Amino acid sequence: MVSEAFHDGPVETPQRRASKLRLTVVCAAACAAVLTGLRLAFPLFAHVTKFVLPLPLAVLYLLLGPPLALSALLGVCAVLWVILSWEPAFTFLAEGVLVAIVLGEHVRRHLSPTKTIAVGVLTVSLATLLLLATSRPGVLTGTDEKEFRAMLRYSGGTNAAQPLDQIKESFGEKEAGLLIRYMMLSTPALIVVGQLVYIIVGFWAFRALIRRLFGPTVARILPTEDFKIWHAPDHLIFALIASGFVMLGTHGLLAQIALNVLIVVGVVYFIQGLAVGSFFLDRLKVARTFQWLALLIVFLLIKVLFIVLTGLGVVDVFVDFRKIRPKHTPIKQEGS
Repeated sequence: MVSEAFHDGPVETPQRRASKLRLTVVCAAACAAVLTGLRLAFPLFAHVTKFVLPLPLAVLYLLLGPPLALSALLGVCAVLWVILSWEPAFTFLAEGVLVAIVLGEHVRRHLSPTKTIAVGVLTVSLATLLLLATSRPGVLTGTDEKEFRAMLRYSGGTNAAQPLDQIKESFGEKEAGLLIRYMMLSTPALIVVGQLVYIIVGFWAFRALIRRLFGPTVARILPTEDFKIWHAPDHLIFALIASGFVMLGTHGLLAQIALNVLIVVGVVYFIQGLAVGSFFLDRLKVARTFQWLALLIVFLLIKVLFIVLTGLGVVDVFVDFRKIRPKHTPIKQEGS
């Protein structure tokens, strides 16, 4: 049990250890309650609470154990549904409970960071898309801009739909309408990419929290990965190529699916491009401060550098800039 490793220091009495455990459970529950209240009362804090809410819930999942923790969290979902509506209940379930389960299982089952993040992204994204398909189908089909705006406002606050107004001011009516329609058609990909960002940040925050609560001994036994040598599965390149051809040769639903696959896989290769750049900055012994500065510049110039780094990630599949993939041993010819 993780709770048995709650203390990582001098020997304590069972009573004192149990007291610390209860205090941590109470603090985690209080933090979760405050963050949920902020999310419901102040939509402006939506992005912050979405990052932070899974952390105390994951701590509860670890300390109370899955059966008790899930019973309590699903009970909270039911209360939110009865008192408010299904939407805040589902938000708490998808953005909080599901992510907390994935983070908790990372510790319990020693899942790798890549697998943990991938499972979290797929789980929450599928749940969100299922909700949209049943409650706001016009968003996924690209036919209902009003529903699209409502979704943006709920997920990101009152100003989340402002970019749509800026598009209409910057382009003509016809061009703006076409661009907004493509944004709506790519809603599934935007959801997946958004969840990817949230879960990556939340995952590393959770790892730091685990070290703080359970000590370095527990943190050291968890699987780790070096981002500088990370790469996506090589066969993913076929999904990128196939989606490009499908987009060029088809229309309708197939083209929409291909568009979303292209965006998601492109973001994965953008991350691989970041890993390649990080590898060579480290190889050149660039100071850590300047590496963080370079990352900041990338995100400030994301519109330009996204294509460059994505291309770098794609080319790395074929060239292997970092020489990290195993080499095939050539078969020796008889008599040579």
